[in-house]
Amino acid sequence: MALLLSYLLLLELFWDTSALGPLSSAKGSDGLEFELPTTNYETKDSYKAGPIGVLFKMVHVFLHVVQPNSFPEDILRKILQKKFDFSTEYE
Repeated sequence: MALLLSYLLLLELFWDTSALGPLSSAKGSDGLEFELPTTNYETKDSYKAGPIGVLFKMVHVFLHVVQPNSFPEDILRKILQKKFDFSTEYE
């Protein structure tokens, strides 16, 4: 009896979903078509800190205290190219 009831329930469920028809859109499968606006981004050559200018200067002073010399670009390039030997070129 339970088997017959479950069979009828599945049959009714299948009948209801098949009556809905295909779930695809009426437009077809052409894909989505979006028109994106063209934008022109302009960047400024200089940066104005604005109201947080004091904090901006404090960070630069701190960085100058921590690393008073210029950034060692040549050492960084050697490390990235894996040509830097830490045991012989340590300064």
